[in-house]
Amino acid sequence: MIERKERYDGVIEEYMCVPLFVRPEREAVLYHHIEKPFRIQSNQFALTVPKGGCTCAFYWTDRPYNVYVFRDTRNRLIGTYINIVGQTEITESYVLYEDRIIDVAVCPAGRLAVLDEEELPVAMNVFEGGRVEHALNRVLTELPTLVPAVIRTSEQMLKNMVKGEDNRQGK
Repeated sequence: MIERKERYDGVIEEYMCVPLFVRPEREAVLYHHIEKPFRIQSNQFALTVPKGGCTCAFYWTDRPYNVYVFRDTRNRLIGTYINIVGQTEITESYVLYEDRIIDVAVCPAGRLAVLDEEELPVAMNVFEGGRVEHALNRVLTELPTLVPAVIRTSEQMLKNMVKGEDNRQGK
């Protein structure tokens, strides 16, 4: 399945993913094996995702965000990353979302950082008619329940995925 990100500047990025759960036109959870390590840096902390780590990404068509749960090569939690988004489209073959620049990173200890405000072309309260600021406020309000829920769900889905692989390999 393809994850297709439409950046604010119109550039399209695509990633091949394994679907863990898909309800077309509603919600999806995709798994992505990390081939190229990367680092998300804030003033407060950094999230470093190594080669061989993974992402469980959660998407909804009725929410102004999507959520990535990053794990290392031993399945330990690295952190959670939330993209503020415009429209999200979910089909049987792809997830497409419109990135709206602002992101929120959350480290395992619960500290958070709002990222990329300096990249906005105008003040956040007027950017996209205030929708991005409204979406950010919604994320910040929902964080105490959202982050633990997606972490738990990702743990269970990864366990089920490993069990499925073990069954296919006759273990």
